[in-house]
Amino acid sequence: MICRNLKINGRRTSLRMEQDMWDALNHVAALQGVAPAALVSEVDLQRGEASTTGALRVYLLRYYREALCRVMEMEEVRDEFPRLAPAPDYVTVQ
Repeated sequence: MICRNLKINGRRTSLRMEQDMWDALNHVAALQGVAPAALVSEVDLQRGEASTTGALRVYLLRYYREALCRVMEMEEVRDEFPRLAPAPDYVTVQ
């Protein structure tokens, strides 16, 4: 777990996430043309009762899941996708 301090919505806070989650945050923020802290601020405003970190994880999961659904709708990609192997550190949750 990596802890980073961010200023979101006028307050300083720290978030603890795995490096893969930080990478995902940076990637999605870059795709949207915003700073990572700005993206976290938007998620924080909409989080309801959830923690900021929890809401951010759900946001990133939904973002990638929706992107995958869009990609799978493309016939040429769908035909290739089943041949891709899972990531080497893939863990099955039971």
